[in-house]
Amino acid sequence: ERMLVNVMQRDSSLLMQNESFAFMFDPFYDHRNAAMFMINPIGGRTDGQVIDRQFNRDWNTVWAFKTGRFEGGWIAEVAIPFKSLRYTPGREQPWGFQARRVSRWKNEIAYLSRIPDGAGLFGIMRPAYGLPVTGLEAPGGSRSLEVKPYATSDLSTDAKAVPPRLNDL
Repeated sequence: ERMLVNVMQRDSSLLMQNESFAFMFDPFYDHRNAAMFMINPIGGRTDGQVIDRQFNRDWNTVWAFKTGRFEGGWIAEVAIPFKSLRYTPGREQPWGFQARRVSRWKNEIAYLSRIPDGAGLFGIMRPAYGLPVTGLEAPGGSRSLEVKPYATSDLSTDAKAVPPRLNDL
């Protein structure tokens, strides 16, 4: 009941001011590039690419998550298809991983691995401090194509025309 959670808008920078959980993958294990994901207990989400500590919020990939609250906390389950990420071809490969939990009502930020003092919330954007994940068997690469269909139309009305035009599509 003490959690501060009020943002549901996707890719909102205000999500960092909420109770949240964030994690990043460094699939090339180059300590420079990563895919970052952040969620809060009520369905707010942010995703983006980290490139040399710069965050690109415009990257919106396909992924899903569910959260649940219980007495004393909350839990999340996340599904990210391999097709949503770019990685080096080949079966077994090392990736970097980092996780961050923010508890606003406790004014606490906790990371999976140690980050430099003063990095605060932005330590998640430093792939060099992520831990190695080994034994990962990523499927062979494939091309991903995302289609977003849309349509445009025009509606015009001219009551003074002869004959009058009303809501002509």
